[in-house]
Amino acid sequence: MKPYSNIVYLSAYNKVVYSIFLSTLLAFDLRRRIIAELLYGIKEYFQGRNEKGKINNKSSDEIYLS
Repeated sequence: MKPYSNIVYLSAYNKVVYSIFLSTLLAFDLRRRIIAELLYGIKEYFQGRNEKGKINNKSSDEIYLS
């Protein structure tokens, strides 16, 4: 997302609202990325990797499958 280029023309209140909006978006994106990395790590742990380094499609772990 490209920041608003004319922020100089906003009122003080709108600048605060805009900065809170941007920080909220960044925090949401960071949480989303952390959760995705955690889930990817769990998938990699249970499914393993093949000789080419790619994650296997299936796992033989009964707990993971249920």
